[in-house]
Amino acid sequence: MKVVDAVVEKAFFKQDYFTLFGLDLRFHINLERLDNAYTKLQKRYHPDRFSLKQEKIFFQKVILFINEGYNVLLNDIKRAQCILDILDVDYSDEVLSKYTGVFAEILTFKELNAEARDLNMLRVMYRKNADLFDENCKGEEKNHELLASIFVKLRFLYKLIYDTDTDH
Repeated sequence: MKVVDAVVEKAFFKQDYFTLFGLDLRFHINLERLDNAYTKLQKRYHPDRFSLKQEKIFFQKVILFINEGYNVLLNDIKRAQCILDILDVDYSDEVLSKYTGVFAEILTFKELNAEARDLNMLRVMYRKNADLFDENCKGEEKNHELLASIFVKLRFLYKLIYDTDTDH
């Protein structure tokens, strides 16, 4: 019996949070679907549903795992880190420090936008970065870090344009 319990326990806790809640591995998740899955899991595995002491102890661990997964998936940053962990992507400080220049530029864009809120300026900046992105996609030798930094800027500028444009 204990061997089966150990196997079941190992299998249950080995699954990632996205699988646990029946969600696709994506940054943007359906929060209503997450809430519904959380409620179903809570009802199914709540320790009060079980009478044996060993079962109660096991399902207390299960509920803690479910609660931890729910809280991770609710938080954008923790969810992104979870995805990176699942994909075995290195996001150590050393790796992320490569992109500090991009984040500094983004902050500058944000300050410019806060001061001016000039939609045309944002569109010009977006087009220039889009052209730069296209230029760097040509040829055999592509600078992946430069492309990544331009992509981050494009995404940010797109959001600023969307937030600034009152016609949407």
